[in-house]
Amino acid sequence: AVQPAAGAISDGIRSRFGRRRPLLVVGTAGGVVSLLVVGMAPSFLWLVGVYCVLQASVNTAQGAYQGLLPDTVPAAQRGRASGYMGVATLGGQVAGTLAGGFLPPHVVSIPIAAVVALTAAVTVLGVGEEPSGRRSGAGSGAARRGPPAPARSLHAYLAEFRAYPDFCWVVVSRFMLYTGLACIQRFAANYLRDTFTSYSVLGVDL
Repeated sequence: AVQPAAGAISDGIRSRFGRRRPLLVVGTAGGVVSLLVVGMAPSFLWLVGVYCVLQASVNTAQGAYQGLLPDTVPAAQRGRASGYMGVATLGGQVAGTLAGGFLPPHVVSIPIAAVVALTAAVTVLGVGEEPSGRRSGAGSGAARRGPPAPARSLHAYLAEFRAYPDFCWVVVSRFMLYTGLACIQRFAANYLRDTFTSYSVLGVDL
């Protein structure tokens, strides 16, 4: 729920820093703080609470971040750019999992927070956005009228699903795909621990 809401909110942001970067900075800051606090969680309930804040913060940043692609890439190149983005995302997940596996649990969140902060800084400083308040035409009219009411925004959001039914199938299939992956991925470590007393990967004992 957070990620599409953040993307929709960033669509209506008007600032001299652009539409996406304000939420990207806010979400990243919340994610970095949450990652640093995770390692100091004194109880399980505290850990769950911080993790929820972490997910909300990261998804806020990611919702705005994904809007940068259609904002900055020409329409004819978006398919290729989306492919590069997907490969980079999956590559980062694999590399992060492998690198984090060699660090103590209470320490691993520190380098993750550093990587998140560094990559967000590169994006915020390196990807140029036009000040969203200077948009002309329909944008300036919307600026004069102010942001739409929540009910109108929700109606417009749902209307897009009715107007583009194929997009609904993309969302549903993506949800089912990641649900299946999560069902396996989240319990893989427990399965290996319960099944094998010792095992090695590429000659490294785990």
